[in-house]
Amino acid sequence: MSASVFKVQATGNGAVELSLSVPSGYTYQIHSVFTRFDTAPTSGGNQTITLNDSSGSVYDTVVDTTDATSGANIEYYPGGTMYLKGGDSLDVAYANPDSRTYGVTITAERVV
Repeated sequence: MSASVFKVQATGNGAVELSLSVPSGYTYQIHSVFTRFDTAPTSGGNQTITLNDSSGSVYDTVVDTTDATSGANIEYYPGGTMYLKGGDSLDVAYANPDSRTYGVTITAERVV
């Protein structure tokens, strides 16, 4: 891994909530988002990954929605290059009604 590639991680057994916020003056490229459950959830619900744009909520975009009952692993790779600028954030969320133990990782690279 390049020195500018890093991971942001969270774990727990409640709601999945992880946010990667880009500091002012920086640009990040998102490489992947991985969520791993100890056991696949059985209750309905989607994990969502949302780009919150600092230019305003009209630019916020849900970039991925995955049914969490699809298995113990959820992998997301941007379909193209995804850059976040200072003030933007990438948010991962899932209600986790079955209280499964999870680990979620966002891998990104600081490009500026």
